[in-house]
Amino acid sequence: MLRLLPLAWLIVVVPAVQAEDLVGGPFRLARDKRLRVQHQDRTLIARDTLEYTPGFEQAGQIRVDQRDGAQVLNVVQSQGDPVTYRKEVAVSDKGLELTVKYKLPAYANDPAKPMIHYAFYVPLETVRGASWKAYVGRAHSAKVVEGKAGASLTGIRYIGFRSPDRRLVFDFNPQGVTANGDYCGYGEPVACWGMHREEEFLVFTFGYRASFYGGVYMSKCLIYEGDYDYKARHAYDKWGYRGPTLPTRLFAFGTAKPPQEATAADLALYSPERGFGWRDVQGLALSQSAPSGLTRNRLVAAAGREGQFLVDLVPGRWLVTVRVAAGDQPQGPMQVLIAGQPVAAPLSVPAEEVRSLTAVVDHPGLVDLPMVDGPGRPTEGREDRAPATNLRSVPGPRFVRDTGPSKPLEITFRAPGVWSVSSIALQPLLYRSEDFSFARGLWNVDGVFTPQ
Repeated sequence: MLRLLPLAWLIVVVPAVQAEDLVGGPFRLARDKRLRVQHQDRTLIARDTLEYTPGFEQAGQIRVDQRDGAQVLNVVQSQGDPVTYRKEVAVSDKGLELTVKYKLPAYANDPAKPMIHYAFYVPLETVRGASWKAYVGRAHSAKVVEGKAGASLTGIRYIGFRSPDRRLVFDFNPQGVTANGDYCGYGEPVACWGMHREEEFLVFTFGYRASFYGGVYMSKCLIYEGDYDYKARHAYDKWGYRGPTLPTRLFAFGTAKPPQEATAADLALYSPERGFGWRDVQGLALSQSAPSGLTRNRLVAAAGREGQFLVDLVPGRWLVTVRVAAGDQPQGPMQVLIAGQPVAAPLSVPAEEVRSLTAVVDHPGLVDLPMVDGPGRPTEGREDRAPATNLRSVPGPRFVRDTGPSKPLEITFRAPGVWSVSSIALQPLLYRSEDFSFARGLWNVDGVFTPQ
């Protein structure tokens, strides 16, 4: 009987330890200072390391919180010798979110340790036989590459693994290319990770040189089930410091030969298949002055007729620009509403002049709506531009929050007399999936020590 007691004690304790794991969907995160993650029946991450430290098991603090449907584990070392760090891992039905930030003080570097990297280790067996597709490179010149599990790769912003057993995505640039993130060591999230093989592990790592002036190093990684879907989650595939940023959607009204990047919307009725169009075209007509030139043609409404233009958008924050070119007849006073909210005072446009209204819209959008590839190059020449003296941007409210269920964005035009519209441009600031600036911050839990 005495020999059976230790065995019974073990039977009780083992389920209790498992119950402490943090679970979200198919991911199971160990309540441990080291990063240990299970995906389905396999180990996804066996361990993690940070150079210049004795190991995460020596961290001074570990805590678990609940935030917005996620279980959040924070591992903190607030007094480092020499490195301080914070590692936050959140797990939910959406997947796993890893955020790491660490600081090497000035003159704390060791010439024998020229680099300071964070790394996590994925057993090669977990992804053995998988192919991958990745988006790599600097923000202004990133490109797609493909390969097989076990190969080395640098500058990874986003990578999807696919095998008969599992489909997994690692998004190392969840904020998108507009955050740049090309370089590490300046306190903002770096977007480019490396991948290489060490024995039977595939190692993912970020970091930089351990220079005498030190640095603050940070990155964020999202891991979720699915296929490579970069364009569905990120508004832009490239971003530079200079040059025009073309709209994702540009609709022309009345222009027989619109520029390459524009779609002739004219009198099209909205349908889910089309993804854009008018709710009703009764009382609407086209006024064409030239075969080309967005400000030389327009759609005109009969007096007192209201019109609603609908367009499907990915959830996120968008710039919506409505351009009204009056032609040889004055237009207005007219009112433009986006998601039911006026974006400016009633607008009057004198003959031969153009007015442009722009608003920032936080739109719930349509979930999982795929976006087409970006438009082509800007049209050369001046035929699509009004004279500078006649093109004016009208001041008014700049921010619109579109609340309620997922739906197309609605742009409404109304006037006691006639109104017109020549073009509507829609340009994303960022998708909802990229929003770690407005909807929430980089961290899930506030009030936790973070190196600065």
